Amino acid sequence: MPAECFLWFAISGLGCGDQASGPDLVYVFELASKRPASVRIHLRVAGTDGPGTMFATQPHWGGIERCGQFVDNLQAFDVADQRLRVEAVAENQWQVEHAPRSLLHLVYELHPLEQVTDKIRSNHYRPIVRDDLVHLIGETCLLFPVLMDDETPRRIEYQWLGFSEAGWDVVSSFGPDPAGKGVQESVQAFRHALFLAGDFRLYSVDLEGRRLQLALNGRKWGFEDAEFVEMAATIVRTEREFWKDFEDPYYLISLLQIPKATPGSISTGGTGLTHSFALFMTPGQSLTPGSPDAFRIQSLLAHEYFHEWNGGKISAQMPSDLCYWFSEGFTDFYAARLLHRAGLTGAEQWLETINRWIDEYWKSPARNLCNADIAKAFWTDAATQDQPYRRGALLALIIDWEIRKDSDGAMSLDDWMQELLENSRAGEKVSTDSLLGSIASFTSEDFAQSVRAIVVDGCTIEFPADLFLPYLEWAAAPDLESTAPPRLRLISEGPF
Repeated sequence: MPAECFLWFAISGLGCGDQASGPDLVYVFELASKRPASVRIHLRVAGTDGPGTMFATQPHWGGIERCGQFVDNLQAFDVADQRLRVEAVAENQWQVEHAPRSLLHLVYELHPLEQVTDKIRSNHYRPIVRDDLVHLIGETCLLFPVLMDDETPRRIEYQWLGFSEAGWDVVSSFGPDPAGKGVQESVQAFRHALFLAGDFRLYSVDLEGRRLQLALNGRKWGFEDAEFVEMAATIVRTEREFWKDFEDPYYLISLLQIPKATPGSISTGGTGLTHSFALFMTPGQSLTPGSPDAFRIQSLLAHEYFHEWNGGKISAQMPSDLCYWFSEGFTDFYAARLLHRAGLTGAEQWLETINRWIDEYWKSPARNLCNADIAKAFWTDAATQDQPYRRGALLALIIDWEIRKDSDGAMSLDDWMQELLENSRAGEKVSTDSLLGSIASFTSEDFAQSVRAIVVDGCTIEFPADLFLPYLEWAAAPDLESTAPPRLRLISEGPF
């Protein structure tokens, strides 16, 4: 390793003297060369009291297997710039030998995906290093000390090296500061972040004094940048207003253009990350109001952003997969509801979504699986994976109607959700039992037991005959003996 790299650490004042006054970890993203693009990642951290410290990458994440394969030419040095022994103990784990409490400097090169395609599922979640763009999801490329792999908040600093000098813009889940910054995050939250540099267009929107930023890559869209920015800002603003929560000072949405797997194919996907959402789309898609493209993009953004609260601030007890009916199903329900309330979709499109959910639920071979069996097969069977989404979304609709009836219209599911957020701020985590108990307090014990039978035991949902009357009516009435799914018809605009 060139000596000047370690000297740069020393002169930057990042705790090389008094370790107690410095950060717990320092990450540096270095643009080693521009053409061809090459990226190095540096990590500086104090070693353990023992003769060695274990470092690792995630073994797999987001459908990407063997994340350790992206770590090339890993080297380690002490504060005197002496090279240390590194032993690979697994494909994603390395032991660095050192004197007790030595200040360690690890550096490695990223082995990126040479060409981004859709032929491999979630290929774009891999580290992307191109001559015009660096797109890194920390989960698939950041090395971390195994002993710090927890939820403990730590002082973490990160810096960009060589990017500004090459004329590259940079932005991350923590802001657009080209020099980097210090953050108070757990190692798990930091590696769950997005780091982006190169060819993108950066836009800022002020939301109640908080900054929403959008980084757009690619130009072959069926919409102007301003249309996307306005749509995304509307979704973020609507959901923050729903929760009455404008606490988060910063949020980043990235849009990366990916190639089509086959001519004419369309792909839209994304993932929620720390203070950010990474969106990936094939070119040519439009945001024309009411179009399938617009609805697909809006629904994805609305769903994933709602997880900032449902699944984020409102977190589930482990094992969390037993609460997917709530964290995923209710999130689907509110993505549709809030898109409608924001004026991005009409009542007919909202109802079409509800009827599609009913149809998919009714015909699902996994309809009557109990909650425990859904959790066991969730990652291995597509029908099982869909079930908590459909079951939960339709239960949200029914519970909403029951709360409205029992309170003579004074309360709704919205009030219940907001109470869950307040409870979470006091440190409570949800479980199926706690959610059912809370539903009982808003409705009745008998109603909560009927919900339990559906969620826990897998009983088929019995839809109320008066569901949202006089705004909706059954065009095809619910019949548990029939293979034909029920279907709702819109009578008039209602409190949807």
